[in-house]
Amino acid sequence: MSGVSFTPTFHHTDWVDNVDRVQAGGPVGFNIRFRTLEADLGAVSTAVGKLDAAIAALSVRPPAKPTSITLSPALVPVSPSPGWSHDPTGVAVRPQGAANVSGLMTVPLPDQVRLLSLRALGTNTGATAIVRVSLLRAPLVAAGGAAPDRIVRVSPDTNPFDRTDTITDQNLARVNLSQFRYFLLATVDNAVAADVITLTGFQISYIAD
Repeated sequence: MSGVSFTPTFHHTDWVDNVDRVQAGGPVGFNIRFRTLEADLGAVSTAVGKLDAAIAALSVRPPAKPTSITLSPALVPVSPSPGWSHDPTGVAVRPQGAANVSGLMTVPLPDQVRLLSLRALGTNTGATAIVRVSLLRAPLVAAGGAAPDRIVRVSPDTNPFDRTDTITDQNLARVNLSQFRYFLLATVDNAVAADVITLTGFQISYIAD
């Protein structure tokens, strides 16, 4: 904001009883004095308006920006399917000979953010193998064996793959750590022996709005 200032232009000169004559015109008349006062009040109003606009601008929050967390696969087996193997670089690898693989990992999300998308990266050389990565939530208190809510699922169809899917159900997008826990589930179905299937990483985007 540029500097806000006010310099008065009206300076009163006292009249002297029985000496000065009251008059409307002239350099010391009522007209010029009141016009000068009017101009000063207008300048004060302009300065106050600038101050009010500056104060209002300070109270406006900048728009929230999307943030992403990047996760290396750390998948634990989900019975009865065999789990993923992990190489020394932190990549999850389908075990040789396993037609179906399943693994899950906890996701550390900030409370009350709004989830935007899930990204999965990896490889899949199989012609029939299906890779799926899902972001799920489940109640902290067991709800009689109810299935978790699927917030979003990525089903890549290229090799290598780098696929992002957005979250469309806004009823599931808001993170609520007081009621739910959040995790990723990564599965492979219909793989054959020669297939090379890996997961190199995940990204979850969210916004704090």
